[in-house]
Amino acid sequence: MKPLADVLKEIKSSAAIPLLEKDLKDLKENFEEVIKYLRDRIKTIKSQKEKGLEEVRSIRKQLNDHFDKLEKQMCDELDAKHSRLKAKLEQIVNEMENRATLVGQLEDEFGTLTQYATELQLYVGLQELETATSRETKYMEDLESENHLGDDDMEVNISSAVFSVLQEDSPFGDVAIKSSPHTTRVSLDEETAHREVSVSKDGRTFANSRKEVGQKLDSLNPNRHKCFKGARGTQGFTHPGIYFYEVTLSLKVVAPLQTNNMVIEIGIARKSAIDKKKYIEGQQYAYSMIVGQHPACDAACVHVVRDRKVIFHKTLMKNKVDEECRLVLGFLLNTDTGTWEIYDIEKDVRLCVVRDVNCDEPLFPVISGYNPSEVQVTATFGSGH
Repeated sequence: MKPLADVLKEIKSSAAIPLLEKDLKDLKENFEEVIKYLRDRIKTIKSQKEKGLEEVRSIRKQLNDHFDKLEKQMCDELDAKHSRLKAKLEQIVNEMENRATLVGQLEDEFGTLTQYATELQLYVGLQELETATSRETKYMEDLESENHLGDDDMEVNISSAVFSVLQEDSPFGDVAIKSSPHTTRVSLDEETAHREVSVSKDGRTFANSRKEVGQKLDSLNPNRHKCFKGARGTQGFTHPGIYFYEVTLSLKVVAPLQTNNMVIEIGIARKSAIDKKKYIEGQQYAYSMIVGQHPACDAACVHVVRDRKVIFHKTLMKNKVDEECRLVLGFLLNTDTGTWEIYDIEKDVRLCVVRDVNCDEPLFPVISGYNPSEVQVTATFGSGH
């Protein structure tokens, strides 16, 4: 064991001081960014609430207007049918009143005849009265036979659809809180990157070749990956949450790739799965996409393998010197559904979906690179859109 005095002499010049300083600075920036994001979200959900209230009131007004219209239609129809029925009955009443008056006159004539007329006059008068009486009797019989005296009742039948609205137990609507993708700024950890690859100071750009300046000193950093030939993100994706980020890949063939040579690997993994091997493919709790030489195509191809099954394969460029390729990929991790989706952003298509992603522990974005003497690779991480 070193004496404490010797340790204290080296403490100010040790690598721990700048490393901790950088960690504190990054942590403060992350807190400030998250606070700003959450304040923006508070403003956004307030705006969403106001928009929702406007929508509810608008629908309520439309319903009121619609039911007012239906009410007016029913009332107008009721008025029209009442007027027709009333006019029909009033016409019959007027005609019957006139005929009742005529019958009263016939009755008076009959009394006069029986009191003052001679036998001959009575005989002739009775014939005329019988004819008039028969005519009025027939009129009354016709009214009954033709159902002009039937009970025509007015009845309002409300549509069952209206009653179903009143009797429905379902509410006016519902209010849902829907998770949407959180565009994520991925920052790679420069300090832990393997010594044979490089990460820019801002943590956004990765290259599959080592730095020219300061590489010797950096390679002494004990935190660097020993096996995994790449870098991981400074922050993991935790449950619950939906995360989206983009990666712009640029590749150039310097010398033809040898059979099955890998170029780059992009994925997500638990910390425990990183640095066990030089890649994460095939390891538990690790999910990745690989670019490399494919013998059947004799080209640089991208493919995704899951449970020893190829779920996506695509040729990127020919395996010839000076061949170049640019590809903008989007990665969407949904920790709620356990899916990791890969998109071709420029073509606006989904390339594949990796399912059954275990999100019980944080998953870190990772990238690794190989064979820089054959293919030069740079990858720039962005928050996406």
